[in-house]
Amino acid sequence: MPRKSRIPVERTVALVYIRQSFTKDENDKASPERQLALAEARVAEEGWQGEIYLDVEGHKSARFVNNRPGWLEMKQRLADPDVVALVAYDLARLHRKGWRIGDLLDQLDHYGVQLIFTRPGYNMDTSTRNGKFMAQIVAMLDEAYAEDVSQRTKAAVAYLRAQGKSVGATPFGTVRNEEGFLKPSDGGAWFIPETGQFLKGARDEPPGEGAVWRSYYYSVNLK
Repeated sequence: MPRKSRIPVERTVALVYIRQSFTKDENDKASPERQLALAEARVAEEGWQGEIYLDVEGHKSARFVNNRPGWLEMKQRLADPDVVALVAYDLARLHRKGWRIGDLLDQLDHYGVQLIFTRPGYNMDTSTRNGKFMAQIVAMLDEAYAEDVSQRTKAAVAYLRAQGKSVGATPFGTVRNEEGFLKPSDGGAWFIPETGQFLKGARDEPPGEGAVWRSYYYSVNLK
């Protein structure tokens, strides 16, 4: 593929891509906040201007691209002549598919865009032949890991459902008991007939005479 000719524009823009499918807690070393801080420090060190693209809300698996609007928007900028680099925490932030990494590396070469990683100790120079080879190996390992996690998750969900247990967020008005089964929650609100309003409070502490306790669970599930 011939290298695309570019208009002589100064390259000063670094595209910063942040992705996280799940953040464990504030100490997560790959949290979006940590990724962003490392990227901004690197961009400032190089004297570039950073453009931030985020895929951090909900489940943003790197096995796919259509579920990542930030990635799709960022990708449209790769061919622009003012772009000097794509900055990410590590290879797995970009894709967990080997062939997609290979395709991305070809595009970056074609556009003359650098690929910069900010993860401490993660030394990978994809501008060299050996670096590209290592990137392909790492990408295949990332893909295998993602596929394994997916299969394990599906097996765990099937096991729980076979036991009659729900999976995911608890429905409104319910909680899980110690065995993992759903049961009605103790939550509810007081209905004030005079005003037609609901007030928060404890079941044994009515806000006034005539107040009617309405359980969240029974209000939703009883017809």
